[in-house]
Amino acid sequence: MSEKENKENQVKETAETKKEEKVIKEVKEETIKEPKAVEAKKESKTEVKQVEKKEDKKIEKDNNKQNKKKFEVKTTKQQNNKTGDTKKASWIAPTITILLVLVVVALLTVMIVTSSDPKKTVDGFLTNLKSGDFTKAQEFVSENKDILSDEKFDQETEALLFDKMSWKITKITKEDDKANVEIEITNKNFDTIISNCMKKLLGDFKSVLSGSSVEKNMEKYLTEELKNEQPEMKTVTKTIELVKEDKKWKVVSNDELIDSLLPGFQEAINELG
Repeated sequence: MSEKENKENQVKETAETKKEEKVIKEVKEETIKEPKAVEAKKESKTEVKQVEKKEDKKIEKDNNKQNKKKFEVKTTKQQNNKTGDTKKASWIAPTITILLVLVVVALLTVMIVTSSDPKKTVDGFLTNLKSGDFTKAQEFVSENKDILSDEKFDQETEALLFDKMSWKITKITKEDDKANVEIEITNKNFDTIISNCMKKLLGDFKSVLSGSSVEKNMEKYLTEELKNEQPEMKTVTKTIELVKEDKKWKVVSNDELIDSLLPGFQEAINELG
């Protein structure tokens, strides 16, 4: 091989060597750059994450604020509702009270009207007589007359007149402001009672001759007879008259009423003349 060729070969080899070195250098540089790029990417990702965290915190904070506002609004509404309910309750209670009063008044009115029924009037009248409440019984009588005004009895005797009385209303007829109540009344037989009293009075003729009051002795014997726990009873069927006064039925006080309440009393008095 000539020198010329040798030189050319050396130049080629040198050139190839330089190329290889250049390639190796570039490879090394690339190798060095890659970790830096990776680190840069990591740093970039970290920064992104931090930014995302900050954004999340900001969003969370905003949400908390919104929730807080919503809660405050809701609480305010609830308080307003409670205030409204309190106001409602403040006027509902008096309204209910007024309504109840009106209902009671209406019921009392109905009761008053109902009590004007002839049957209820007679029942009320007789019930008070039996219990010995003559003042209350007189409220059921026309013109508030005293049914025993013609008979003089003390309180003890009066209380014994009707204590065993019973009755049964059989028929009621009404015409305008008048009514008739047919009734069966069972009470002590006053015909027998008066007769027994007269026998005792005549048997005590000495006290009469001595100047003792006949009336006083008669009242004493009458009380004794009325206290009898097993008296002779008598049932009579009579008609009690009623009239309407101020929209209420009232019992008419007459001889028929006395005959109804004290069976046999008038007969005994008539016999005595």
